[in-house]
Amino acid sequence: MEFGVLGELAIVRDGSAVALTSAKQRNILAVLLSRANRATPDGRLAEAVWGQAPPSPATVRWHVHHVRQAIGDDRVARRGEAYLLLLDPAELDAARFERLLTRARAEASPEAAAATYGEALALWRGEAYAGLHAVSCEAARLEELRLAAAEERAEKLLALDRPAEAAAELAPLVAAQPLRERLRAAHLLALHRSGRRAEALSSYREGRSRLVAELGVEPGRHLRAAHAQALDGDQPPPHPAQLPQDVAAFTGRRLELAALDRSLETGATAVITGPAGIGKTGLALRWAHARAARFPDGQLAADLRARTGPLPPAEVLARFLRALGVTRVPDGLDERAALYRTLLRRRRVLLVLDDAACAAQVRPLLPGAPGCRVLVTGRGRFEGLVGEGASSTRLDVLPSDQAVNLLRRLVPSPPAREDEGLKQLAQLCDGLPLALRIAAARLATRPGWTAGLLAGRMRAEHSRLDELRAGDLDVRAAIASGYDAVGERERLLFCLLGLLPAAVECTPWLATVMLGAGIEEAGGLLDRLADEQLLRHERADEQGWERYRMYHLVRLFAAERAAAEVPARLREQAVARAMASPMGRRRTISSKLCVV
Repeated sequence: MEFGVLGELAIVRDGSAVALTSAKQRNILAVLLSRANRATPDGRLAEAVWGQAPPSPATVRWHVHHVRQAIGDDRVARRGEAYLLLLDPAELDAARFERLLTRARAEASPEAAAATYGEALALWRGEAYAGLHAVSCEAARLEELRLAAAEERAEKLLALDRPAEAAAELAPLVAAQPLRERLRAAHLLALHRSGRRAEALSSYREGRSRLVAELGVEPGRHLRAAHAQALDGDQPPPHPAQLPQDVAAFTGRRLELAALDRSLETGATAVITGPAGIGKTGLALRWAHARAARFPDGQLAADLRARTGPLPPAEVLARFLRALGVTRVPDGLDERAALYRTLLRRRRVLLVLDDAACAAQVRPLLPGAPGCRVLVTGRGRFEGLVGEGASSTRLDVLPSDQAVNLLRRLVPSPPAREDEGLKQLAQLCDGLPLALRIAAARLATRPGWTAGLLAGRMRAEHSRLDELRAGDLDVRAAIASGYDAVGERERLLFCLLGLLPAAVECTPWLATVMLGAGIEEAGGLLDRLADEQLLRHERADEQGWERYRMYHLVRLFAAERAAAEVPARLREQAVARAMASPMGRRRTISSKLCVV
């Protein structure tokens, strides 16, 4: 047996249509269908059908009897003071519609989703429960689902570059629902992309006039974003070329470049992480410049300023939209993101998002277009992005031979006798690209200096960071930006860990001893320091606890901060407790404490 409510009430029994001539009986069946497989109390049924003047129970039973005769006595059961319509959901078109709608929303492929939405909408023959007053609320709910399904199908059709089909399907719905903004916005975009720009703009004007006249409001974000795209649609698409200058004398990173190539092929967003000065931006720019030709529609780039005041995503989107030729940038993050994704939908654009603070800052900037690729750099772990499919490449210091090679390429014609001095300088710079570039800059701008001379100046640990500063390049300042970003307890632990020998691993147990904290708190503090790249992940032990080390230059900075900010007695006590622990005793042989 089949029941149809997505239009006028229809009943098919054994292949033949069944007619209920009484309006009361049609309303009774409609109420029971809307509550299929749920008991409907007598009073609720009578009120729904007869309103505030219900008839006698005998009259209600008489009408229910005729409904039973039409659809089968076994269909309507009596449960105490209530009626129950027994129904297989497959027998009711409204239930099939909702099941298809759920399936369409879960489809990963736009093409499959559009087809399933189409199958669901094809079940409709007119207004839900047409002419049946007893189920007006249920009819309104189904009508809302129908409109949402039409809007969602239109979005899929637009994504599949089938705008004419979307425009034809939406036209009668817009005429019937002229104040529904999302519906009109979808229709407007479909018209525009079908080459009917004048009609699209006319539709916006009509919609705005009705909203102002009937509701006293201006159009919302969906309709404004669609209007902005139609207005700018006749301009030739710009091809932005925003990549900053490539890094000079780029050295090494062969494996990391190959990893970025793999991310290009798989379509994943690529995240480059690592501590301050490790060369994240340099790697991103070297790869971006080398692969720019694969993105003929342009390259967008932004410094997200994680350490100097993170740029709000809405501001970055405004800049990108202007670069893409939009002259009327919509208000609000959602409107800008919607227009941005729409503009990039069929383009091949590379985005470089440098110095990102977190996944939340990046996520609104992801285009979601299959032809676009995104490079993100930052100090955080960006686990949210990685969990959503992004690849992650973590940079470490340069090996000794590559560090020396970078110095050779940056220092103007170093004499052969400088080989040993360059090796010492590379070691004292800890293989950190920023430190190596600063050292090379100092040698290049001081003709009387040699690599050996600068290495001699840097051997004293207490003044090494002073030597690693050249103009606006400053290793100490780079490390300090991460230190300033953590809380008071993290800073105290960081300072105390900087007093230990370089050979000592930083573990939750050691942090507990030094800080007098519980092991869970200590593990959390270490984890947050690692998030800011102030500690380097070394390994996880057999119990699952993380073990960390400090880069040497970071340790020197930590010792400086300890001397300036931590009382001497607290420093001495913390180090004494640490070195008295089993782990500390194993590491004291031939190690010198950095107590200052």
